[in-house]
Amino acid sequence: MKKFNVIATAVLLMISAASMSHAIVGVGVHYGFDLSMSMKDNPKDGLKIPVSGFDMEKVQNVNLPAGVPDGVLSGSNNADFLYVSRAEFRNSYINLGGKVFVDIIPFINTLEFSGNFGVWQYDGAVHYLDVDSLGRASGDWNSPEKYPYKTQEITLEKFGRSYFGLSGTPYAKLQLDASVRKDVVKLPLDILKVNAGGGFTLNFTTPILGGHLVDGVQVEKGYTPEDMVKELTKKDSDIGSQIVDKILDELFTPRYGMHLVAGVHVKIPALPIGFYGDGKLMIPFTKFDENGDVKGLGFLLNVGAALQF
Repeated sequence: MKKFNVIATAVLLMISAASMSHAIVGVGVHYGFDLSMSMKDNPKDGLKIPVSGFDMEKVQNVNLPAGVPDGVLSGSNNADFLYVSRAEFRNSYINLGGKVFVDIIPFINTLEFSGNFGVWQYDGAVHYLDVDSLGRASGDWNSPEKYPYKTQEITLEKFGRSYFGLSGTPYAKLQLDASVRKDVVKLPLDILKVNAGGGFTLNFTTPILGGHLVDGVQVEKGYTPEDMVKELTKKDSDIGSQIVDKILDELFTPRYGMHLVAGVHVKIPALPIGFYGDGKLMIPFTKFDENGDVKGLGFLLNVGAALQF
């Protein structure tokens, strides 16, 4: 009888240890290294002079060149009264996320929902017609390639904004993934598990600084093209600040895609704690911006810890 009790106790201990080691549901937090996002430099993303023309005298009084009686630049000049530039897209290495997973799904083993929030920055600026200089440059009136412009930086540092400690023009992405995984390698008690799979991705991103974004501010505020240039020439102009606000406020544009994933999970025996590393190949279906300058094809690596029950 005593021998039976010892055996029964040992079996119960083994069952208890196994149940604690085998995760049914888990919740994890992770840090991400997102190498999937990139943006090519764009030195000129412009707003063309309206068909009705750009009236320089509505900006301010200028000395018009000889032979230019009305001071109106027409759409036929094929010039920009304002254009935007973007350069030096870079990772801020701010990327945090988490996941929830269920390990008892028949045939596919694991169903997982995960997310990452990442932030990048770049050097964005608005360039607008230098009306005074153009008015003095009589030889350049019909030569749009020679038109002079002034520059207004559109950065957080320029307008004294605080956003995750960044100084440039911000870009943010909230990524949500739904994945299914199949175990490839699995040691007893789930001490080590390697799995692979894939799924769908939904991204929400801020808009990039571009002609369409500036045009949106122009429409929302009811500015004419001349008003835009007039405001930008003021030292205390708030147009730049309004553009930054629009970037920060619009983290809701959906972008769709898929991903392939492979992961390694290490479980501490008899404790509801594990550690994981997940590598994902991100494959977008839709553009990340109007011009297609932002690309989202590449790798994301997440490293984190999980509670498992």
